[in-house]
Amino acid sequence: MQSPQYIGVYSLRNKLQGVSKALYFVWQTDSGDYIVQRIDSARRPVGVPERVARDVLLQNFVPEAPPAPQPVMPQEGENSFINIAKFQDKTELPFLDGPAGGGEPQAPRMPSPPADAAPQDDDAEFRRLELARKAKQVETSMRETFRKTLLRLKRPKERHAALTALEQMAASKEGIMPEHRHMFRDFGVQLRKQAQADTALRFSRRVVKLAPNDDHALFNTARILCDLQKYDEAEQLLAQAMQIDANEPVYRLLRDHIIREKQRNRKTR
Repeated sequence: MQSPQYIGVYSLRNKLQGVSKALYFVWQTDSGDYIVQRIDSARRPVGVPERVARDVLLQNFVPEAPPAPQPVMPQEGENSFINIAKFQDKTELPFLDGPAGGGEPQAPRMPSPPADAAPQDDDAEFRRLELARKAKQVETSMRETFRKTLLRLKRPKERHAALTALEQMAASKEGIMPEHRHMFRDFGVQLRKQAQADTALRFSRRVVKLAPNDDHALFNTARILCDLQKYDEAEQLLAQAMQIDANEPVYRLLRDHIIREKQRNRKTR
């Protein structure tokens, strides 16, 4: 089993602690979870190492800055760490105030970091975690706003304002990352089910912009265009999807449907 990889200093986002930040060294284990250890303002360990799950770290800890030199890493072993993966609410995370009895807290004995540890790797992991945290925050906020807006959409007096809000949401750019394509896809699917094809199309087009080589996104957009009887554009997008995956039977079914509808439209003119 590999030694945990140090990724930097994080602070605990806990309202109960007021303006004073609770700082922690953070290591990532080869199993994908994390080890945190409380430190004081001088970056000295004052608490025992604790194990947390990845989602707990992203939801409750905020990256600060990687100190130099790197701290010693916790050593894996039976009962080496307190398991706090069960703490999902940030207000329930424990405070690590050192050992009972009022004595001077002692840092646990841990092995030194490997000599070939690369600081740039730590920085890259630090940036990756920070981006993931910000993306999760944006998605959580947007999904809640979308849920509330759908409720407003069902109220006749608020319908127009709700549609306007959804259009603005589909065009939003601040904090949006390629990872959010799944969120926009979900929004489009829900709106299509509620017979809001025009608004659903805005979200589906956004998915294509975020993932232009995603054949599923191209297909979903083509399907909504068919609902709006925009068969020429639907056919173009479907052709792009079939270039990526020519063996998907659903794509061929939609292509045949488009051909039939276009022939029917020519006969009725």
